[in-house]
Amino acid sequence: MPDMEKKFCHKILPTILILILWIPVLIRGEIVVKASTDANRLAPNETFTYRIETSGSDEFPAVDISPALNNFNLISGPGQQTNFQWINGKMSGTRTLTWTFNPKKTGKLEFPSLSARIGHRIFKTQPIIIQVADARSNTISTGGADDLYLVVEPDKKRAYPGEQMTITYKLYTKVSLRGIEYIEQPKTIGFWVDDLYSPSQPQFRDVTIGSVRYKVATLYKAALFPTKSGQLKISPMVVKCQVEVKSNRQSRRSLFDDFFADPFAARTITKVIQTDTVVIDIKSFPKPQPKNFSGAVGNFQLEAKIDRRKVKTHEAVAFKLILKGTGNLNLFEFPDPEFPTDLEVFPPTSEYKKDPFRDDISGTITREYILIPRAAGQYDLPQIVFPFFNPKANKWHSIKTRPITISVESNRDALIENTNLTKEEVALLSKDIRYIKTGIPRWYSTGRGSISFMIVLFYLLAIGLVLTPGAIKNFHNYNESTFGIRRSGRALKIALGKLDQIDDNVHAQITGIVYHYLQDKLNLKSSNLAPDAASNILDGRISANLLDCLHTLLVSCDAARYAPGSIKHDDDILIEARSIIKSLDSEL
Repeated sequence: MPDMEKKFCHKILPTILILILWIPVLIRGEIVVKASTDANRLAPNETFTYRIETSGSDEFPAVDISPALNNFNLISGPGQQTNFQWINGKMSGTRTLTWTFNPKKTGKLEFPSLSARIGHRIFKTQPIIIQVADARSNTISTGGADDLYLVVEPDKKRAYPGEQMTITYKLYTKVSLRGIEYIEQPKTIGFWVDDLYSPSQPQFRDVTIGSVRYKVATLYKAALFPTKSGQLKISPMVVKCQVEVKSNRQSRRSLFDDFFADPFAARTITKVIQTDTVVIDIKSFPKPQPKNFSGAVGNFQLEAKIDRRKVKTHEAVAFKLILKGTGNLNLFEFPDPEFPTDLEVFPPTSEYKKDPFRDDISGTITREYILIPRAAGQYDLPQIVFPFFNPKANKWHSIKTRPITISVESNRDALIENTNLTKEEVALLSKDIRYIKTGIPRWYSTGRGSISFMIVLFYLLAIGLVLTPGAIKNFHNYNESTFGIRRSGRALKIALGKLDQIDDNVHAQITGIVYHYLQDKLNLKSSNLAPDAASNILDGRISANLLDCLHTLLVSCDAARYAPGSIKHDDDILIEARSIIKSLDSEL
């Protein structure tokens, strides 16, 4: 009997344990990864869905889609879907990732083999051939290259640093446009941008171009100010829209089709159009350049004003510098004047008023100095010399203020003479003494009919005991009724705090932070949010442009888990997430 026990412990028991450990692997089966598309013949600008289906795995694969971006544009994705089914008492499941692409060119294109990582294993998908027909051989009247297109119109192709150039994006169409899903704004690296026109809903008007009637809408207009010399590029604007088209070729009919159905009935397809990259040549300033040039480019006028020319010592004088004109008013500082030493100068205040309803950025900058003379005499205020470059005249200009003199008399009635006290301290001298009471007090006799302190305290405690339960109940009711308001009010602070604490897995954490922010801000009960669900909830509550930016951010963060090669840098996506959350909080 001991030999049997020894044999069981050394041979049979280890075998049973190994079988138990292998049971989950045997039940799960072999992992299979398959790739497919919903179409392999496309018209120009049509989209297709690329699908990777995984069976036998408990997790979604991590997929690098960067090899596909040579011939195709990523429109959206990845989307996730999980399916489970029971067949003959056995459970099987599939996990599916989907992306939406559109081709960059026509002809025979190969969607390359992609790498899908599951755990420590890497699977390769099979390549797929996509045939993109030329617009002239397209069997669907989606409109040729001239039926729906974007135009970018820069008002100039050469400029100086700081010189304003205006860029306009227009959409032309001859086909029926069902709607614009999203607009990807161009990237303007190397420019300071001031938006001039960015409508949430484009307004179309009729135009005629070469005897052909179009509908045109301005999608975006901005003033750009170059910040450096050299060649600067403005990336394309990308627009995804829904277009109604009719088939030019009758499709095969089924016996179950309606006999009277129109074989050429219209249907809606998705089209993605974009502008070309704009290259701007930024010239260097002509030489010689003024020594005190602060970066002002445009056409300006400078004026100096003073509220009074005759004052007494220790009295304040307001000195104003007023700069008017057209140009890069937000991109330079004019120098501080050097006032006489006997004038005490307080830090200046600045005010900028922009002229509305003008494409050329113009306005007025007012800088005000408070001066307090501490000694009597004549003071000559300095003339301000302001150089700037006029790009229209292609030469340097210099303007200066007229000379101003103030006469200061001795102030014998001043509280303080020849001191170094500031203006605020002088103003407070007359208010140093504070009287508690200035009237005759009323006297009360003690010991006559007074109520005992203990009796008063007893009554107060009794009243408190009676009122306390009701007060506590009202307090709890108030907390419950205002919980949603307080939760919404703290949403922004909590979200920004979480963004500052992100250290790794940036894109996945950003998605969760944005979703938690929306739940707190909007008091949502459901925690199952996705990019499309968030867009549906916010539709109509925020501007269309911000809604598109939020949807793109969420989709990009989801894609980072599966396509790290095509996603923005962590610092860039953090800055973008922080900006979008702040914009959401200001609009909600």
